[in-house]
Amino acid sequence: MPLRPVAIAFDVIETLMPLEPLRDRFTAVGLPPHLLELWFTRTLRDGIALAATGDYAPFGEVAAQALRTVSGYQVDEAGIARVLAGLSELPAHPDVLPAARLLAGAGMRMACLTNGSAAVTGAFVQRAGLGGYVERVISVQEAGTWKPPAAAYRHAATVLGVEPGRLALVAAHAWDCHGASRAGLTTGWVSRLEREYSPIFAPPDVTGRDLTEVARRLLDLPGPPPPATSGHRGGLHRQLPEGRWPNATSEVLPMPATPRVSSAPLLADADQPRALLAGGHPRVKFSSRELPSGATVMILKSCSVSMTQPGSGPTRSRSTGWAARLPRRAPEPGGEPPMEDMCPRRCWTRASPASPRRWATRPGSSC
Repeated sequence: MPLRPVAIAFDVIETLMPLEPLRDRFTAVGLPPHLLELWFTRTLRDGIALAATGDYAPFGEVAAQALRTVSGYQVDEAGIARVLAGLSELPAHPDVLPAARLLAGAGMRMACLTNGSAAVTGAFVQRAGLGGYVERVISVQEAGTWKPPAAAYRHAATVLGVEPGRLALVAAHAWDCHGASRAGLTTGWVSRLEREYSPIFAPPDVTGRDLTEVARRLLDLPGPPPPATSGHRGGLHRQLPEGRWPNATSEVLPMPATPRVSSAPLLADADQPRALLAGGHPRVKFSSRELPSGATVMILKSCSVSMTQPGSGPTRSRSTGWAARLPRRAPEPGGEPPMEDMCPRRCWTRASPASPRRWATRPGSSC
């Protein structure tokens, strides 16, 4: 079963941006509008043919030659340039930005993986308002091959520093999902272009009518088991669990978007649990991608810590000197909160469900 990815690479042309606005440019140079689909299909065919034989040519060159061919060489070079210039002005599909916001809210890293040029795609990312969400534009030119050979997808995983199995490709093309699947990636297919997924290809891991639905289903995939722990009493030395917690809402001051505790000594006077927020202690360092926004790190004096996360089983850290309070879901009316952090010796617990920031020492505790 596929695992929830830690990063998502989006195909760009027809997945994030529609080609429909180019149709007017076809008619402006005297070409019938129906040639739009034939031109792009031929562009993909020729690029994939080069990849199949171990060769490569940039998207612009392949697209220009495909346009000359489908036009019967009836359009001059100025007309070819006029049509292709429209690629630099294409808008985003209306579901792109909502999907990006949803993924960013869950701490998901995002990139673009395109057969097109990095310059045109980078300009699109900024024009569409995605600059704050997409951390990297990856062109297949870097890998020296068009998609769908595995090298293109594995190059993206290498660039992003993740294992192929923890990277997802989202595309509107079944052949693209097939290539990514064969390269070991998780796949998400949006049906707005092709309507039905072709049964000749490996099935996608998730599907959706729009990108928001695909994004939500990728986030709903199960996470990996917690990493093994080992350590000493000297300080924080273990990465906190990564992942997404459904319906999580913050009830504490938020940390940076997706922090990770990397190292910090125990507080010398840790007679009570301490909530360390970002910047709350000069010796605590935070880096990226491991903890959802709104989490709090609790420093305990010396005991094992059991954490029950919404939607998953307990995570136990033995004598590491920390616990994590994750954003908890709202309780049912009149009910107990669905998450509790507690030392197994029952030394520390919340004073009351109504006061989640207050903690109390149980009688007879030994911590």
